[in-house]
Amino acid sequence: MEKNAIYLERTETGVPGIPLDSLRGRTVVAGSYGAGKTTTIRKILWEAYRCRRLPFVVLEWGQGEYARLAERIPGLRVYSTVPGAGPGRLPFRFNPLQPEPGVRIGEHAAAAAQILAGAAGGDRPVSFYREMLLQQYRQAGWASTQKACQDPACPFPTLWDVLRRLDGELQRGGGPYPAGFRPETPDRQTLRRDLLAVLAIEWEHPYEGRPMQYFEAAGTLSAGDLLSGPAVLELGAFYGKAADFLLGILRFRFQCALARLPEAERLERLLVLEDADWHVKKPSPGEAGERREETWEREQEACRRSGTGWIFSVEHPAEFPASFWEGTEVRIAHALISGRDRAALEPVLGRPALACRTSQDMQPGRCLVSLPGEETRLLRVSG
Repeated sequence: MEKNAIYLERTETGVPGIPLDSLRGRTVVAGSYGAGKTTTIRKILWEAYRCRRLPFVVLEWGQGEYARLAERIPGLRVYSTVPGAGPGRLPFRFNPLQPEPGVRIGEHAAAAAQILAGAAGGDRPVSFYREMLLQQYRQAGWASTQKACQDPACPFPTLWDVLRRLDGELQRGGGPYPAGFRPETPDRQTLRRDLLAVLAIEWEHPYEGRPMQYFEAAGTLSAGDLLSGPAVLELGAFYGKAADFLLGILRFRFQCALARLPEAERLERLLVLEDADWHVKKPSPGEAGERREETWEREQEACRRSGTGWIFSVEHPAEFPASFWEGTEVRIAHALISGRDRAALEPVLGRPALACRTSQDMQPGRCLVSLPGEETRLLRVSG
């Protein structure tokens, strides 16, 4: 068995594997709930690690599906947001306002402001969030032109610092608007409401409860650290706007970390996003959609340049635009219940008749695999 291919099923004579390097860029594993998507992705991660010791990072919105890989992979780190989730798990700590090393403060503040505005929804101007964050960085001793580095004497601010400052200004009656902003911009109460909604915490008791602890500055994770070895993030405590915000920051941090890595012609690492259709929404027409397309393109470029593969677990393929599938190299389809979802996958699988027949009737564990320049084939995934 060659060391440069993944075999989803127990190999028999004449059964071809999936070339490891074909996983550079974007791979989609689609299927209805319980059809076998997670089993397939675990198989891919294990085979990639077994063949080349490739590191990976899994973003999982539940708990326990990927931690079992620790039985096979020594040194697998599992960070969890669920107290008492199980032995061997580490607490998840992450500061969204801490840039990756070498990234300018202003660049990170601009990205975080756009992600925050997108998660909050509505028509809030991104410039308002950006200035709010830059004020917090300045208060912590960071200029917008500085490049981020670890400095014990100058820690990075946190979202909780922003919230506390807003509350302090409101209690002091410092006026409804930050200095330099026109009256039509959101006032402090509106901004506070947006932050609490994105962080999914209660309006009356913002400093109590579990969400507070995840965004602490102490012991915070960096994308560079995560990319260095196999890791699983169990993010079940985040949902809705909070999950969208966290994912946006994580993807931006990964992109920054990957940009600093040397160019690679082979697959060097894998990133996995579970339940991608709940968090990578179909872009709306106009400017928002254009920004989403640009984000995907930048992410794809950073991945290809650094030899990184993104694997998306998708339950509803119809939620993604045609451009998403055009940039997807490997497509793996398990059984799909929805006719709309089957119809969305038929053109990209290359064999509509086979896809239509098997997508309805495939048993759990069976899947269609489509590779560039090859015939779509039907496989049974072995655990």
